[in-house]
Amino acid sequence: MIPGSSFEQKLTIEGAVILFEFASNAIIVKPTTFSPAFS
Repeated sequence: MIPGSSFEQKLTIEGAVILFEFASNAIIVKPTTFSPAFS
């Protein structure tokens, strides 16, 4: 087991969750910002 691997994994998961929540909130609040990418 590599020292700090669990910490790095936890940090990566939390980072992904934060990015996902930020993206979801941004899409809900400002759909026009992302509409050109989907249209």
